[in-house]
Amino acid sequence: MLKFTGSSEFRQVLLLSLLSGKPVTIDDVRSLEDDPGLLDHEVTLLKLLDELTNGGKMRVNETGTRVNFHPGVIIGGEVDFDCGTSVSLSYFLEPLICLAPFAKKKFSITLHGVTHGFDYISVDTVKHVTISYCKRLGLHSAELTISKRGYPPLGGGSVTFTCNTLKTIKPIQWIDPGKVWRIRGVASCSRMSPATNPRVIDRSHGILNAFLPDVYIYNEHLKGFNSGKSSGHSLCLYTESTTEVMVSVDCTAQPQTLPEDLATETTQLLLGTLTLPRYDTHGRLC
Repeated sequence: MLKFTGSSEFRQVLLLSLLSGKPVTIDDVRSLEDDPGLLDHEVTLLKLLDELTNGGKMRVNETGTRVNFHPGVIIGGEVDFDCGTSVSLSYFLEPLICLAPFAKKKFSITLHGVTHGFDYISVDTVKHVTISYCKRLGLHSAELTISKRGYPPLGGGSVTFTCNTLKTIKPIQWIDPGKVWRIRGVASCSRMSPATNPRVIDRSHGILNAFLPDVYIYNEHLKGFNSGKSSGHSLCLYTESTTEVMVSVDCTAQPQTLPEDLATETTQLLLGTLTLPRYDTHGRLC
């Protein structure tokens, strides 16, 4: 049995345990903190993995600071699961995408919860960037459908991830990052004024068009049943290079954040990631 300490790589340890078939023990999970043990979303992840596997065993001690995980067989199939509202659904989607090609049955998993959180990437980044990379590895059937968008604190979002099994993984080699030739994005809002997204898009275009003419940001305004349980707005931006390398950033607005401030923050984060000049909150070159 392999032994690990701490919770910093909790998802990765469980994922590799399932793929390799080796049991693991994780000790001292936040044992020195005021609130020791597993967090709510980590317990939820264990329950989700239990739904998708067969024959596995997991045991958590009374304080939640020690986890014994014996992996089972990855079954997959159709699963409908509520992930709660503590973190974004992308926290759960990322390990599922890695497990899907090695399952016994086709993955068809519907997750409910927060689609745009503050601590993890949004489902837009998973859909437009992560899934795109998966298809280049041979997972052409991988799809992520965003049925409802849910913002903190109440969530109410829903996504469905589908993917067939795969016998072999296509090898790829990326050495040259290439040059950025276009920028795409998604501006979304729920239970807010229809003018919110155009304000975000106009500010982002005003900054990005100084570098590239090929910039397009989709406007997705949701209301009614598909808008979740809380109001909110977010922006996801991603670049595509001449060698098919993608870079993505996204931000979810805190309460009372102006659309222009969200656009400037996200755009500046993207430019900083690409080591390009930065802009201040008024869109001026620093």
